Amino acid sequence: MTELNFQRLAESKKRLERGDANLMLTYAALLKAAEKLLQHEPGSVMQKTAVPPSGDKHDYMSLAPYWWPNPATTHGLPYIRKDGETNPEVKD
Repeated sequence: MTELNFQRLAESKKRLERGDANLMLTYAALLKAAEKLLQHEPGSVMQKTAVPPSGDKHDYMSLAPYWWPNPATTHGLPYIRKDGETNPEVKD
């Protein structure tokens, strides 16, 4: 992770305030990228397709990636391990 250098940030801010052409292009690109990102809605736990065992979509649910429904039972329980094969359910 990159550590912030607050002195360098302060210097860059002053250069932007003076209209430094080298920084203005980068600054404009940064603002454009930020505006684009602001168009995305934040995710919600209510958007998940699977419902946790509690029956409440507000509850946290986590699936282990290498565990799959048991094909030998009608309800898929207990899950079985398939090493190296990722269950696509974990992406939902």
